[in-house]
Amino acid sequence: MQPGETPSVLALSNGRGDPRRDSIVGVFFDSDGHFREHFTLDRLIDMDDAQRDSFSEFLKRRRPQVVVVGGYSPAAVQLLEDFRRFGGEVAREIVEAGDADDEEADQGLPYEQVAERKGNRAAFESTFVFDDVARIYQHSQRAAQEFTELSTLGKYCVGLARYAQSPLNEYAALGADLSALTYDPNQKYVAKDKVSRALERALIEVTNRVGVDLNKAVRNPYYAHLLQYVSGLGTRKADALVKKIAATQNGTLANRQGLITHGGFGKQVFLNASGFLRIRQDDLAADLAREEDDGQDDPDVLDDTRIHPEDYDVARKMAADAMEYDEEDLDGASPSKAVADLLEDDVRKLNELALDEFAEELSKVLQQPKRLTLYKIREELQNPFGEKRHQFHSPSHEERFTMLTGETRKTLDGGLIIPVRVLRVSPEEAVIVKLDCGITGHIAAELRTDGAMLTKLRPGQTLQAMVMEVKYDTMGVELSTQESLIEHGDRDRRVVKPDTWFDHERQAAEARVAQSSQQRQTGGKVKRVINHPNFHDVSAGAAEQLLASLQRGDCVIRPSSREDHIAVTWKVDEGIYQHLAVHELNKPNEFSLGTQLRVSDKHRYSDLDELIDAHVKQMARKVSELAAHDRFKGSKDNLSASSSSLLVVRTSTAPTR
Repeated sequence: MQPGETPSVLALSNGRGDPRRDSIVGVFFDSDGHFREHFTLDRLIDMDDAQRDSFSEFLKRRRPQVVVVGGYSPAAVQLLEDFRRFGGEVAREIVEAGDADDEEADQGLPYEQVAERKGNRAAFESTFVFDDVARIYQHSQRAAQEFTELSTLGKYCVGLARYAQSPLNEYAALGADLSALTYDPNQKYVAKDKVSRALERALIEVTNRVGVDLNKAVRNPYYAHLLQYVSGLGTRKADALVKKIAATQNGTLANRQGLITHGGFGKQVFLNASGFLRIRQDDLAADLAREEDDGQDDPDVLDDTRIHPEDYDVARKMAADAMEYDEEDLDGASPSKAVADLLEDDVRKLNELALDEFAEELSKVLQQPKRLTLYKIREELQNPFGEKRHQFHSPSHEERFTMLTGETRKTLDGGLIIPVRVLRVSPEEAVIVKLDCGITGHIAAELRTDGAMLTKLRPGQTLQAMVMEVKYDTMGVELSTQESLIEHGDRDRRVVKPDTWFDHERQAAEARVAQSSQQRQTGGKVKRVINHPNFHDVSAGAAEQLLASLQRGDCVIRPSSREDHIAVTWKVDEGIYQHLAVHELNKPNEFSLGTQLRVSDKHRYSDLDELIDAHVKQMARKVSELAAHDRFKGSKDNLSASSSSLLVVRTSTAPTR
């Protein structure tokens, strides 16, 4: 395959990998990105003859160029190994059977080269891909609408296959869910709107570097997600463009000039977006079903390049010079005939042009620097819309480990102590254990204990073990249960090390300011201790609880939140209390009681006993006299009953006529 080409993809997954509950689900997408088939298998190894023949026939018929595997547990690694064994057997059968077209293409080549080419054509390239987008897609509303007949695991496989074909398209289709993915461990410390804007700018940059096939976007709603990220468009303009082309041009635009005449673009939007919108020339005439001389809607080969329409005349001049055409040779021909002839002939002729001298002439005529533009035009004509992205990146062993287990170096690494569950003890006294993340670990016999005697272990027993080595390639862990290692602990390993750029001086200064502020807030508050039997260092609510079982007139003296004050809470009646703020006057010091105690700016007392006898007790006596009156009603029920009786008396004594 050439860089930038879309492969046909088979995606396989066994979910959590439980052979008793989880089947293997597969989906197949062709190289045009269309969903073609899906199937379910019980297993890949030791399958029954019917499933084996069916799956083998599928691989021979579809010939997927890439097979991607994913899952929710480390069992997916075994699935990949099982497919590679099965796919290798099918590939050998394909090579042995031969292919008439392949044999014709291989005629005249050495035997070794023919054998190598046959093996490459028959082999099924298999790998893991990142599944974070697929995990979101499988539960999305978009997946439910697109593939109603597929299970959740089947939709997960769809996400894997689409990611393998075009990661850019999958990210663009996420929409608002784009910020739900984790791109950096420190991402959580950045505001969500800033993350969203940064991701949007990244998608715009990559989309414009790759380019968007306009007519494909009109026909394919999934691919159309990329249009909104074309420079100068956005969601609203992209939707309007698709609807106008679909309604007026039967879904096919012949050239970039049609963006103005049929797409409704203004001048500025056209200048911003046109260079990134690709109009493929392959079979365009057949798609349009048009006459050859159809005027302004004629296709232009330059529309299938990244060259901006502003520079079409420059590109045509370069092509004509490379082909050594005179003006008479192009008289009456299409404007880009020289470019089309050059692409069919040999684009290496452009290397013979003196672009620096041409740039100087253009600078004099146009009063603009054009040297870089000329070199970019030559590059684009030699490789139209060539792939400019980095090579497709499959997960490394460590990335695959994290993807399938959720463990990172912070949670599972050498020197950390973790709980493990014993599975079995081998005859060599090595212990096979299982970790919480689902992978198995190994404790060698010499790493079990510091002593001479080995402790007898039973399956299911939980141990504390120190990680000695994590084997990312085989998804295994080497552990030790030696007492000296466990007793030493892993505190030093788990301590978060400060950042190299952390400002310790600023931290100390802020701590001093905070401590000083706290001291100022609490500095004026002194714990009161008053030598009196009624004094309690309690709050208002607690004072009411102390008085709940006492008699009317009993009181509690307590500290006050107001400066130079104490508080007196006394019981008025059942559930009724009064809180008095007593101002202390003539205080010898902040710890002493004032020589005068003032209540409500009217009553002054020399000490607490006088305050209680002359104020509180007198108030309580007045309350008792009030309650003893024959018209006093102590509750709402008594008051209601009294009102009803009075109403009856008044009715019976009313005068009659």
